[in-house]
Amino acid sequence: ATRGAPARLAAAGIAVGMALGTVGGFVNAGWLENVIPLENPVMGGIISFGLGHLAYMAACLVAARRLQLQPAKVVAAILVWQIVGVVGWYPIVYQGSVESARALVWPALGYTALLAGTAGLTSALALHARSLVWLALGAALFLFSDLVLAVRLFRDASPLGRPGGWVLCGAG
Repeated sequence: ATRGAPARLAAAGIAVGMALGTVGGFVNAGWLENVIPLENPVMGGIISFGLGHLAYMAACLVAARRLQLQPAKVVAAILVWQIVGVVGWYPIVYQGSVESARALVWPALGYTALLAGTAGLTSALALHARSLVWLALGAALFLFSDLVLAVRLFRDASPLGRPGGWVLCGAG
């Protein structure tokens, strides 16, 4: 749809990110266990969603360059969201009590950093172009949804009930 348009590279990055997110959802649901056999499907989801967020960030960087965002403002937005991510990750994941999830603690930190990076980049874009506020809101909701889902995995609790994190994820 964007062939020849200035936004084609950004749109392609978002499309790739969404495709990888779909694969991550299928992996987490166990729908691809015959195609991608994994001992722990959560790790497969982390990898697929993480690659998707790299694609989202690449799309955001293309947009940031086109909008001529000041690098210092982009870095500041990313740093703020990295702090938000670590503040969420530490009590939920690092201090989590579920022994079977201990192997995922450090991969979850890297994944949290990717999600926070996406939230930071989209926030920087939204501060420059108000029409991108919904994009930034979606990235923030996705980060928060995964923190809610992490409570279930690492603390064996569900603060918003089982579907709460998926509702936030879908909204994002």
